[in-house]
Amino acid sequence: MWSCPSQRVLGFSASSVLSFFRKHNLLQVLFSRTQPLIVNGRSQSYFNKVREDLESRSCRIKTNCHVKSISSFDRGYRVLEVDGSEEMYDRIIVGIHAPDALKLLGAEATHEESRILGAFQYVSSDLYLHCDESFMPCNSSTWRACNITRTRSGSVCVTYWLNLLQNIESTRTFLVTWNPSYVPDHVLLKWNTNHFVPTVAASKASLELDQIQGKRGSGFHEDGFQAGKAAAQSLLGNKIDPLMNPKQMVLSWTETGAHLLVATEADLGLADAYINGCFSFVYKREGLLNLFLILIASRDAHRSSCRNSSRRGWWTPLLFTAGVASAKYFLRHISRKNSVTQTRQNVSQHYDLSNDFFSFFLDKSMTYSSAIFKDEEESLEEAQLRKINLLIHKAKVGLDDEVLEIGSGWGSLAMEVVKQTGCKYTGVTQSVEQLKYAQRRVKEAGLEDRITFLLEMIEEVGHEYMDEFFGCCESLLAENGIFVTQFISIPEERYDEYRRSSDFIKEYIFPGGCLPSLTRITSAMSAASRLCIEHVENIGYHYYTTLIRWRDNFMANKDKILALGFDEKFIRTWEYYFIYCAAGFKSRTLGDYQIVFSRPGNTKMGSGF
Repeated sequence: MWSCPSQRVLGFSASSVLSFFRKHNLLQVLFSRTQPLIVNGRSQSYFNKVREDLESRSCRIKTNCHVKSISSFDRGYRVLEVDGSEEMYDRIIVGIHAPDALKLLGAEATHEESRILGAFQYVSSDLYLHCDESFMPCNSSTWRACNITRTRSGSVCVTYWLNLLQNIESTRTFLVTWNPSYVPDHVLLKWNTNHFVPTVAASKASLELDQIQGKRGSGFHEDGFQAGKAAAQSLLGNKIDPLMNPKQMVLSWTETGAHLLVATEADLGLADAYINGCFSFVYKREGLLNLFLILIASRDAHRSSCRNSSRRGWWTPLLFTAGVASAKYFLRHISRKNSVTQTRQNVSQHYDLSNDFFSFFLDKSMTYSSAIFKDEEESLEEAQLRKINLLIHKAKVGLDDEVLEIGSGWGSLAMEVVKQTGCKYTGVTQSVEQLKYAQRRVKEAGLEDRITFLLEMIEEVGHEYMDEFFGCCESLLAENGIFVTQFISIPEERYDEYRRSSDFIKEYIFPGGCLPSLTRITSAMSAASRLCIEHVENIGYHYYTTLIRWRDNFMANKDKILALGFDEKFIRTWEYYFIYCAAGFKSRTLGDYQIVFSRPGNTKMGSGF
């Protein structure tokens, strides 16, 4: 934190250093990394908010004023600027380095002010904003927000990695280095600053600040908002209540219930606790997302160390205390095995909620799968159209073709492929509500002669039906036909355990569902068909952005969704669902594949994609 030789650091006040670490959350270590608190949106965001609030209260803000001196008079203080102008104030707070404050007060500084403020020491440092990666460790996987190196002379050089520290999304590396032993390459800016040194004398003086605060209608502070508030309260004669770091997670009075749910039901208990309002976050979207990312990192960090240990059983929980609940969910899971009746019930539970409900978070095309974004600013509707166009291109659909879509949803692909190519189209869905919506949509567009939707029973595919599914697909495919599929995939190493157990998605969102692994898809293809793979593309990272857009649309229309008859638990369940899945795609532990299949010798494939 301080660019000083190590011997000098040993003379620092332990209380001051540890207090500094606590205020900035630097004592919290996770996966060998500190977890510093960074202002959301960086300093510019809170500066603008404070300025707007002050100006709305008729406060006058002056900048670029070079103050020469501060002197007292009968009614308050006179502030003299270098250009000779003067301003009069009833009270004054000096929020600069202590030596500079004493310099402005000059001979008018009291003995106590000189003694206390004079105890604070500072060290001068040269700072460089640059892009020279030679100041960082050779192994980029060891880069941290704060990187410390020692020079041959024994001095210390501190380099901050701004991309991580301030969440700068750029392929270019931005660094700030204090007191480098040589001038970095690619310097963008250089400046000099004085940095407070937490000596024992300064630590003692900070405890005595209240002896001079507000005594002459003046106050002193330097340490951000907390010290500024204390100085202001002293001027007003109010009691000073120190501020504590805000909690990132807000626990309700049901905190004990949350602990019990997690202890007895593991990951499903965590979901239950959130759905029932046992805990929330200050930053709702980021808080829940970060929690899932931490849990994913923890799971994967321990997975490799446990590979040589005995494998978990079909329903063996992570905690012994979760045994009964895990067995309950396992039995419920196997009772949902796909059959004609059970599959219809599973599908209806999700897709037949309400067409109006889905319209409140999907785009206008009502496409319920990952979009493909050109950039972060692109609209969801444009990104979904890009995905649909890509599927049409990969399937090489022409005027004389007949297209079968298994899982036609609300008809977005049907409308676009027929409009673009004039082909004939048949869509199969298991949802009564989707069928009604799609048929009405086609009728309004006047495309009934080209588009047909059926409520047929091609079973929702699970592990046990994967071979049969590919066999059915090949039997329906023309000899020179092309089969394109898009599916969410789970990594192979977790597939067997996943398919035999229950989780949040299977319990709350898609009962009876099963995400295949890429290997399961390819093995089923080779076992049950003559099809071969022509093209594979993982668009999983786009699903993260898609889910975040859905979540934001969903929460923006929360009141409208409640008006449909859904309750607050339903809202929290779906919010959890969107972020739960988004974390999987952001961490690249879930994939979303588009695969093109055809038979050997298919000349229609042409030159590829």
